[in-house]
Amino acid sequence: MDTGGEDAAGKLLPRPHKAAIMPDVFTPGEECVILCGAPEPCFAGKRLAAMIEKEWSVRLPVRTEHSEGGCFLLVGGSPERLLESCADMPEAAGFADEEYLLRVGRDGAFIKSRTPRALLWGAMTLRQLAAPHDTAGFSLQGAEIHDRPRYGLRGFMIDSGRAPNSIQKIKRIIRICSTFKLNSLLFREGDDEMNAVRYKSNRLGSLNPFALTVEELSELSDYTLKHGIDVSPIVWSDAPETPDEYRDSVYRCLWSYADGGKIDFENEHLARSGQEEAFRVLSQRDRNERALMAGGSGSGHTPYSKSPCEAA
Repeated sequence: MDTGGEDAAGKLLPRPHKAAIMPDVFTPGEECVILCGAPEPCFAGKRLAAMIEKEWSVRLPVRTEHSEGGCFLLVGGSPERLLESCADMPEAAGFADEEYLLRVGRDGAFIKSRTPRALLWGAMTLRQLAAPHDTAGFSLQGAEIHDRPRYGLRGFMIDSGRAPNSIQKIKRIIRICSTFKLNSLLFREGDDEMNAVRYKSNRLGSLNPFALTVEELSELSDYTLKHGIDVSPIVWSDAPETPDEYRDSVYRCLWSYADGGKIDFENEHLARSGQEEAFRVLSQRDRNERALMAGGSGSGHTPYSKSPCEAA
């Protein structure tokens, strides 16, 4: 990270790769708009406008236009002047999928990216640069930020196989995840305790009054994608084999309890539950399947028996 404005930049979550806080501050006037350009309908401008209105009680009009040369989002009273002032910014053609550039100056804010998802991540960073202003409602701190994620998978797991989760609650979780640029929602739909989805031709979920319908699940999938997040089902490692066509979108989970203090693939819980065979299959050289190793409480679920995340 650049040294300029390090204290202020260090408060951004997640912490950007490169960031410098500048002395200029943008204060929106009555003519201020959000202009969003992308090759396809773009959600970033509407999401940013909704968050600004909720947090600062300022309603900014959102305009969209078709753009073949990548994606951009600007906040300002004179879009043309702002575009001119940002003409020296590098082109986004060579950017990674989730990489963006952000600049805030006295004329406004400008974000450039190659994909709509990266543009949304830039908008979420811009929202964190807002501060209260006596007359305008809010102002934007001057900044130069060039950012991309450090990890390709940044996920949050919803264990609906053990506890009921309404569609409203899951949508709220999705909005929070998107705000902090998590890009994956790991959805565990079933366990021996209950099932989170009520299927049309399968009894699973039929006894759960809170189970989601297939239509609601489809609605959630669209909602997550709009917020820059992919949905991936998660199954236990000893579940039936995943069909080839779904292996790119399903995660198999090995669960290592803290019993005995040994958190690795020789963990006695893995042996008792038969997961060692699953690990043997998953670790075969020609195996092409997503898997993760999780650490949880001891198998007796006693307090303070959580596995250290580093060990897992």
